Amino acid sequence: MILSPDQDVTRNRASGSIGWRALLYIYTVFAMVDLLLNRRLNTRNILLAQGTRGEHVGYLLPNGGRRFVQWLGFIERSRARAMKAARPVRLVDITRVGRANGHAPEWHDLTEDSFVHGCVTEWGAYAVYEENVCLVGVRSRE
Repeated sequence: MILSPDQDVTRNRASGSIGWRALLYIYTVFAMVDLLLNRRLNTRNILLAQGTRGEHVGYLLPNGGRRFVQWLGFIERSRARAMKAARPVRLVDITRVGRANGHAPEWHDLTEDSFVHGCVTEWGAYAVYEENVCLVGVRSRE
C-alpha cells in the first residue's frame, strides 16, 4: 500500500506497512549523512560518525586555547546558519575525513594546517557539511 504525503502513517499499523513519511525520514537520517571524522587523542583514534554518542570534540578558541564539548554529529551548512545560537568554530585534533563506503571507509588525511568547519551550540558541537562533503579549511599563518 502506498500512502500519499497527507495521509497519517498510524492508519496502516494493522496492515504492517510503513507509510510514506516514515520511509522519507529513514532515507533522510540514514542515507544522507555517511560522513566520518577521525579524532586523534594521544595514541587513540576516535571515530566520530552521525550516530556516535558519549564522545567529545574540541574546538579552537579566539585566544588560541581549546575547549572540549559533546559531539552532536554532522549538520548541513544551511541548517547551521539558521540556528540562532550556533557559532562557527574550527574543530581541532581531526586527522582524517572519510565516508562510510560499504565494508571499509574511504579516508582523506588532513594536513597539519587544515581544520574541519564546525558550529558550537549550548548542547555541544557539530561538524558542518554541504552536499555530503565535509567542509575543510586551511589555517591562516599569522
